[in-house]
Amino acid sequence: MKTSADGAALDGAPAVGVIGGGAFGRGLALAARRNSHRVRLYSRHPDGQALSPLTAPPAKRERATSKANEDPRATRRRPAGPPIEITSELGAVAEASLLFVAVPSRYFPDLARALEPYLDGRHLIVHVSRGLVGPELLTLTDVLREHTAARRLGALAGPLSATALAQGRPGGGVIGTLFPGVAAAVREALAGPSMRIYETDDLVGVQISSALVGVMTVVSAMLRERGLGPTAVALFCSRALAETTRITESRGGRAETTTGLAGAGDLFSAIGGDGRPEIALGEALGRGAPVDEAAAAAGAHVEGLELATLAAEYAASKGLSTPVATAIADMLAERTTLDETLTRLMAYPVGTE
Repeated sequence: MKTSADGAALDGAPAVGVIGGGAFGRGLALAARRNSHRVRLYSRHPDGQALSPLTAPPAKRERATSKANEDPRATRRRPAGPPIEITSELGAVAEASLLFVAVPSRYFPDLARALEPYLDGRHLIVHVSRGLVGPELLTLTDVLREHTAARRLGALAGPLSATALAQGRPGGGVIGTLFPGVAAAVREALAGPSMRIYETDDLVGVQISSALVGVMTVVSAMLRERGLGPTAVALFCSRALAETTRITESRGGRAETTTGLAGAGDLFSAIGGDGRPEIALGEALGRGAPVDEAAAAAGAHVEGLELATLAAEYAASKGLSTPVATAIADMLAERTTLDETLTRLMAYPVGTE
């Protein structure tokens, strides 16, 4: 990859790369395009055909590129800016100096290993995935740092939705990073009159808070579907946020991050009904659907299903009090029913707030 001294892409390379052809990846690509950036989007299925897996050797990956002037699934109007180039080759998307990664956390280790030959210290890598890895709740920037040479890393979180990004609706988020240059690059790529991007150096806190909000979103939707009303949702979410703060602090994050955009802000957006798949999953569970059937109804991978158990087990290993997380993990693992879970939580001894 050829870059200028300040890291800007040269010689026709894209300014922004997006890894992940799902709704969020497409939304990021369209938002960057709206800001007049040249964007290259990596997808394993750019033409609707099965392509080589992420772990395949580079020589066996066939490049498939096409010009995408618009994505009808994400926006009704054609956004201003140059065409988005779609590719199935990781090396091609890594020609960009700024890379957004929008893939589920379960694929992150394999993706990081596949990216390793293409990344170096010049890249700015920002992920938007609401997930964590393993029993120690490793953040996804931990995974990138372990498997690649990239060090200027960040996590974009908060009340962002694929539709809002794609259509330019008012919204905002927070970029967690230790590098001001990463935050500046994200603002240049995405910020505008209808999109505000805040900044924090609490990289760990942003990722833990954002991930655990996904679990809360599932359950808040489930409670609403069961007709339990705003008081039950408010009670659950308030106590769950307190537990999220404990877990965040135990991982080295700060409490205020949990109550900021990455935590409470994202949760408010979800409760307001911003169309994310966690809501569809929770509503299906609230109607009594089995977990597998509800997951299929969500239409996309939901990180919270695996994360609920990981968070509960992590909290237990650290001696943290997380009765809500533990009860929710048991329910999503189908060890208890929703009614049994509610009875259990309402019977839990009340302490000081």
